[in-house]
Amino acid sequence: MAGTKPGKILPIIITVALLILTASTTYAQQAQSQYFTCTEVVPGVSGSVPSHVIVWFWLSNVTTTNGLNYLLYQMYYNPSSPYFHQFVTPREFTKWYSPPSYVFNYITKLAKQSGLVVNYTFPMLMEATGTASEVDSFLTALQSAPINIQQWIIAGECIPIGYFTASSVIPSYKPQYVAIPLNTTNVNSVLTTNVTAINGVPMQIRYHQAEIWLPKGLEFIYDELPLFNGYSYSGYTGKGLTIAIVDAFGDVNFTLANRLVYQNVACNDLATFNSLFSLPPTSCQVSYPTGTPVLTSADLSTAEGWSYETALDIEYAHTMAPGAKILLVVSPTAGDDLFTDVEYVVANNLANFISLSWGGEPEDILYYPPPSYNLLYGYDEIFMQAAAEGIGVFAASGDSGAFDTAWLSFNMAMEPSVGYPASDPWLTGVGGTALKGVINYTMTSRVEYAWNWNSHYMWG
Repeated sequence: MAGTKPGKILPIIITVALLILTASTTYAQQAQSQYFTCTEVVPGVSGSVPSHVIVWFWLSNVTTTNGLNYLLYQMYYNPSSPYFHQFVTPREFTKWYSPPSYVFNYITKLAKQSGLVVNYTFPMLMEATGTASEVDSFLTALQSAPINIQQWIIAGECIPIGYFTASSVIPSYKPQYVAIPLNTTNVNSVLTTNVTAINGVPMQIRYHQAEIWLPKGLEFIYDELPLFNGYSYSGYTGKGLTIAIVDAFGDVNFTLANRLVYQNVACNDLATFNSLFSLPPTSCQVSYPTGTPVLTSADLSTAEGWSYETALDIEYAHTMAPGAKILLVVSPTAGDDLFTDVEYVVANNLANFISLSWGGEPEDILYYPPPSYNLLYGYDEIFMQAAAEGIGVFAASGDSGAFDTAWLSFNMAMEPSVGYPASDPWLTGVGGTALKGVINYTMTSRVEYAWNWNSHYMWG
């Protein structure tokens, strides 16, 4: 859960975490607008392909006196401030920090004139749906907008639905770990083979020198049982809180998916998981803010890869906070619809915490054309809003350690680089660890250490 597989999100959204907080000029005039057409994103995509377009805007009143930065850096932590340990509502955020209304009016009108259907307008973005040709026509027209409109635009980008392809120049490295096949035809037999149990509760399976931690074993080894009042789960379990998990494609039915029929079975799988491991049931809901995924031969393998990730995300979020509600927010693509869905959760105040197990792409690769660093500004604004509203966001730091291995495919040397969005200053980056537990009759100890750089697999 700590990292993502290379190529999960479109190369154009691999961004560099340049802080925008020290700008001395007007916030809406820091970088020239950039535009990415459908054919630039997916070369050769048909003009009839359903597509999304996202237009990213500068927020207003960010670096001004008593603006958003002042709120986040000073007011929340000043005991004499009326906002000390308080947070704004989505309505207040929109009222105080959205661009002028004439910007939204112009952009949405132009989108409709181009044949697009406007899905959402948020403080820092607008998303609309249409065909690839309609999206590209809109992006072309947008480049001729008046200066009083252009100065508010960070970037405009096309996202073809169902035709996601990773760049062929982005390498795919094997993970550091080695897959160990398990006999899962009879789960009960697996759970009774080489199992460490305490008071009859299975904690871990020892299999081929590996420790496979079972859900209640993780709750035990991370010392959550005093919070839970043991396995009665009657104590502090996250009850009353909601964890939003944003993933692409969701957890698909593989049989139907191979016939290119989409069915999300995430909540069913969670219920099965709870039954197998004697975990309490919980509320599980699925939302599709930017539309239901479309399966094609181009994105089938990507969807199946995300299915494992989605199942892992919701099952172990529930394991560690068994009383919290689970909201799975599903993006139809592995592109910037993911960020739009994060903003959907934030702007509608749907969760107390947001978990992002994706990302982890090296920032500096954005310098390979076309440069897309502009998009970072838009992403960063989403996480600024989450911070302003008191929503905790956690993101995976990635699998590549401290180095950008992608340059090797260009016959260039690796260089130190962090992954986004874990590096964004408004959220918490979470790194991968290996957990070694010693459980015997006299003591229980835990050794946990960060993933190390592996020069053979080039993962960290």
